[in-house]
Amino acid sequence: MSFSVHYISRISRRGNRLTIYAYDLMRRLEEPFDDSLYNEENEPFNCGLLLNDLAKQCGFANDTELPPEAIPLYYSDISGKKCREILDSISRRSVGVWYCSNSGQLKFCRFLSADNGIVPIAAQTSPVYLHSKKGPFGAVYGENSTTGEIYSAGTGGVGYTHILRIAGPLITRESVQSVMSLIAGRSYQAFYCSHIGISDAPEGITAFYFDAYPEGLISCHTAVHFSGGGVYAEAKAADICEDDWDYTDLTGYELRRRVERFREYGSTVMTDKGLGVIADKTDDPLRRAVYYFSRAAQGVTDFDGAIIDRVMPTAIESVSDTAKRIIYDGVSYILEYKKGGGGSKTDITLTREET
Repeated sequence: MSFSVHYISRISRRGNRLTIYAYDLMRRLEEPFDDSLYNEENEPFNCGLLLNDLAKQCGFANDTELPPEAIPLYYSDISGKKCREILDSISRRSVGVWYCSNSGQLKFCRFLSADNGIVPIAAQTSPVYLHSKKGPFGAVYGENSTTGEIYSAGTGGVGYTHILRIAGPLITRESVQSVMSLIAGRSYQAFYCSHIGISDAPEGITAFYFDAYPEGLISCHTAVHFSGGGVYAEAKAADICEDDWDYTDLTGYELRRRVERFREYGSTVMTDKGLGVIADKTDDPLRRAVYYFSRAAQGVTDFDGAIIDRVMPTAIESVSDTAKRIIYDGVSYILEYKKGGGGSKTDITLTREET
């Protein structure tokens, strides 16, 4: 399992756990683009040559993969811009995303497509939670953010959930039609999976072929975690928020996110058995000692052998430094103990007090 070169940005320590945050060459895209070889006299520029110059400046390997269509670029599109801003304009026009491949190349992947596919290790994978679904798409509305012009393609009269809206400075009528041909009849599925067993390295936009979803779910954000229990991935595709339907579904998404399997809440964790109390912390959330509350009888709860009754003492009185009188459900009991080191109590006995 190999990855491209990553650069450490932060290291944090908490107890015996060490967390290292590292990023690939995409972090270099915050640099201003070197436009010294470009001027208004030789525009429009060849998009391929310009992107190769940009990739070389940021340290990417050769053979940058370009969007499928020729995109004319002008001096105003690159002058004074960061490398990230130039790539963002191109990705908004072609509707896709740029990423660094595991071989160090700058690559472009179109919307609803994936350059990489992984079959998860089922025994090491937590449940997948589906969120909102957008589509199947029947129309595209595009707005040129510079001129304000609006273009459309596809079938008129379709509902909000079947329309994809795009915007950017390079949007044209032709680019909108190109996007429509790409996504017609297809759907976008938002999902989240916190723990995916992997034997291969994910790359950029990755499709995960889960047992329950053999057609594959495309992850737009994949994080790889290295822990004492092995390597696993966390994958998700976020909701598209464009209309009331999407925002309403986000409410359900937020609720589901808060009861995610193996998601920790302080010293508790949500599992298939319900809310459990964590006894031991480990790096692998699939291997930990967890204890649960269970019903022992009417009004009585069992927690790891300890019985909790709904009836509480009505009074507690001090008899001596090592004894307490407890009035419990109208009956008096004497609690006696010996004091140990560090404030602990030993030889604890509870006897009913004779009247």
